[in-house]
Amino acid sequence: MRTVTASPIRGDWATDGSPSILGHYSLADFGELAVEKLNKGQPLIVNDSLADLAQEAAKTFQDIGIAATICMPLIKEGKLTSPMAIHDKVRHRWMDEELALIKEVTERSWAHVQRVRSDAELRSTAAASAISTPPSKPASKTARQPWCKPRKR
Repeated sequence: MRTVTASPIRGDWATDGSPSILGHYSLADFGELAVEKLNKGQPLIVNDSLADLAQEAAKTFQDIGIAATICMPLIKEGKLTSPMAIHDKVRHRWMDEELALIKEVTERSWAHVQRVRSDAELRSTAAASAISTPPSKPASKTARQPWCKPRKR
């Protein structure tokens, strides 16, 4: 499996009073545990960053307003493709249901990303085909719609 060392956070949703975490981060800044777990395809589950993590890793989480997190790795073709996470700004004991939910959301999100990419590729191919095909003479209305009969004048 390929090891990931950096990860951009391109989008987030935050409740009122919580800071955005958009930015580019080194996975190592979140600690050895994060690097080890995520690159092995295992979720990083932190109930209390100050108690569960080394001081420097805890500081990274605390600096962006995260006291508790589940970070679910998405492994595709043997590499960490896109971790997805849920956070809390206060300590939180994560339940099995929350872990199952973030796992399901991560998998479904990947399926959606793949569909969007596929649709974009199809549109691009269709546009390229339309550009490279010379325009043809337009067919008459009758030829285009055989069920229409021409009106007599």
